Amino acid sequence: MNGSNYVAHADDYLYNGTDGATSGSFTGTAIPDAGDSWTIYYPHTVAVNTTDGSATLPMTGQTQTSDGNTDHLRNHLLLASTGITDLSNDFTLAMKNSIMKFDLNNVPAEVGKLTNLVWTVETTNGTRCLTLSFAPEAVTFNAGKRTLTAYLAFMPEEMAVKAGGKFTVTLTGDKTYQAETTIAGGKTYAAGMRYTAAIDGTSIGWEEKAVMALTVKVGSDDRAFSIPFPTSGSTPAELTVDWGDGTALTTVASGTTLSANDNFNHTYAAAGEYTIVITSGQKDKAQQQIPAINFFNNRMGNSNPDKLIRIDTPLLNTQATEFRFCFYECQSLSGIPAGLFDNNTQATDFYGCFNGCTSLQSIPAGLFEKNTLVTDFYGCFSGCTSLQSIPAGLFDKNTKATSFGGCFYGCTSLSGIPAGLFDNNAKATSFDACFNGCALSDIPANLFDNNTQATSFNNCFNGCALLRSIPKGLFDKNTKVTNFHSCFSGCALLQSLPDGLFANNTQATDFSGCIHGCTSLQSLPAGLFDKNTEATNFYNCFANCTSLQSLPTGLFDNNTLVTNFSSCFNGCTSLSGIPSGLFAKNTLVTNFGSCFSKCTSLSSIPAGLFEKNTLVTYFTSCFDGCTSLSGIPAGLFDNNTLVTHFNACFNGCTSVSSIPENLFDNNTQATNFTSCFYRCTSLSGIPAGLFDKNTLATNFNTCFVKCTSLSSIPAGLFDKNTEATSFSYCFSGCTSLVLNENIFSATNSHDRFSGKSMQLNNCFENVGSALSSGVSGGTAPDLWNYNKGDASWNTKNCFKGATHLSNYASIPTDWGGAASVP
Repeated sequence: MNGSNYVAHADDYLYNGTDGATSGSFTGTAIPDAGDSWTIYYPHTVAVNTTDGSATLPMTGQTQTSDGNTDHLRNHLLLASTGITDLSNDFTLAMKNSIMKFDLNNVPAEVGKLTNLVWTVETTNGTRCLTLSFAPEAVTFNAGKRTLTAYLAFMPEEMAVKAGGKFTVTLTGDKTYQAETTIAGGKTYAAGMRYTAAIDGTSIGWEEKAVMALTVKVGSDDRAFSIPFPTSGSTPAELTVDWGDGTALTTVASGTTLSANDNFNHTYAAAGEYTIVITSGQKDKAQQQIPAINFFNNRMGNSNPDKLIRIDTPLLNTQATEFRFCFYECQSLSGIPAGLFDNNTQATDFYGCFNGCTSLQSIPAGLFEKNTLVTDFYGCFSGCTSLQSIPAGLFDKNTKATSFGGCFYGCTSLSGIPAGLFDNNAKATSFDACFNGCALSDIPANLFDNNTQATSFNNCFNGCALLRSIPKGLFDKNTKVTNFHSCFSGCALLQSLPDGLFANNTQATDFSGCIHGCTSLQSLPAGLFDKNTEATNFYNCFANCTSLQSLPTGLFDNNTLVTNFSSCFNGCTSLSGIPSGLFAKNTLVTNFGSCFSKCTSLSSIPAGLFEKNTLVTYFTSCFDGCTSLSGIPAGLFDNNTLVTHFNACFNGCTSVSSIPENLFDNNTQATNFTSCFYRCTSLSGIPAGLFDKNTLATNFNTCFVKCTSLSSIPAGLFDKNTEATSFSYCFSGCTSLVLNENIFSATNSHDRFSGKSMQLNNCFENVGSALSSGVSGGTAPDLWNYNKGDASWNTKNCFKGATHLSNYASIPTDWGGAASVP
């Protein structure tokens, strides 16, 4: 600080003293360019205002574990020391918040198992409330238990009672009871003090109520708020709304028609936070107390979700069977109470319920324990980027649940999973993307042991970049699973896979992307897929496993039904070799597109690698970017007679110096050779008749682009490719090339392209441009004299820069000829 001005960034210091002591030492890094003093706060989780250096600590999320227990307070004590001029000297931290002790007597036995206590006060700025949750089984009221001692930490300035304001305590359990008093002179609280609120149950009595509260924040530019009830139907009971701003209460009679412009809309006079209290005339929780509530399908469009910052009490009974997207993208929602859905026991669907609640840090224990009919938790907490933990037993009572797909997708702060999280969910079938993108470092053993009906783990741990290990036998009991698509994709710290990881998943068909992007994985266990005899898809399976150095022999020997190996090892930059016969048993494969693309350490291809794969149609980009590949084995594609695509097959293979004769002779169905040898900078020649048998080929665009060592082209290279119409950039950048005028026709026929729409733009651009001065670049085929018929040709820059050609002066300007050169 410089005086009262905040001038430097905040930093964390580490306490080195004894836990529980009242003093000790701290260490940390000195703050450079600091002002003339420091302000120190505890704990480090405070939010510092960068304008004035003040700090706040939310008092929400307090949970008491038993009657009279105070352990929860230690996480809600805001301590501060200001004006520190020398960090080497002692300083004293003073408490900025206060503590309220509730000494409650003659509590009605009907409250039963206590869920929470809500303290509500009327302040000069409107109604404010603070919730204290109780752990499951912590307190149960009955004929012999009618007292309670509870503690709440609070900020004194937030809970000051105005003159004539109400002070209310609400206890919610099996039933809800409320004690309320009016403080004539009001009440202010001081920081660092302890207060007692004594309610004897006689002079201040307990009255059964049906109330719920939520806190909203409105800005100066949009001060309207609408309780997101439906815009049709009617109120199930008389409803009273306290808008929390001191204005008159709104009362709506039972049976009143709901609409977009009804009395559940309110505009505040000023920006700020307001606690809205809704009281229903229907006290029986077994009956509908309020209309269905949903912040996503709300009457005011998309502004309402942004305003909800806290749900202070459990919802009243809405009789809704689904809470689908109920709090979708309530990005400021920071707290939800224990028992939030306890009154809605008929609910079956929580699909996307808290999706996008980016400020939600914790989930109350037992949140769904009364919702025993739920079947769907798909995406329930998806995108809750501040969520740090999951309470044990969260789904224990939801035995009918079938879907946990995407449940914690994108919870980027979630670092752990409680053991046995899904133990009671024996009917669950889907865990698709369940923990996708979480910050997990490990997975509990036996996590899915009781989920024997599971069929899919598609993307389950995708993007768990901090995951270091997988427990042995993780999927052993999931014998019905068919899909492991991208299951561990992007687990960048995963160094190994346990033996037999998929050994019991004999029905699995899809392993596409399963281990993709595991950049620390160096090897694979032998027999990894031996038991997965139903597998059909290994697309992208090990792509971008940049540390993977070798493959076990016979890796796919038992996967005889596989049809797709496209991109399987794409980007495995450390892979130095391919086992002989790797695909020998995979006779149904149709696609090897990008299979070894970007395998920059791969130096050779075993002979006969594809000889058993007679149904293959795609070799697109198969060895694209394999910069260490020194050669292509003869007869590599001899048995692949159905191939249609060789585009980019050897693109960027900068070490390949020659092409075997007859490489494509048996591939008579091939149509596409686009970029096939693009940037093969060591390639010095092309064998005669390379494409003679490929009479169906239509596309040679960029086929030999930037083959800078290529010096000659055999006569009649494309003589037999009479269906080909696309030659754009075919030899562009072949700067050492000497042209052969008979490249397109061994007989110098000028009619072969007649009537066809040809793409010849940039075909020979800069050909021979690196040849020494005076050295002939050969003779260009006189394409400009060919018979076009009535077709339209694209000839732009076809010979641009090819000034070494013996007939360059004859090339027309619209072909990039001599006249276009200054």
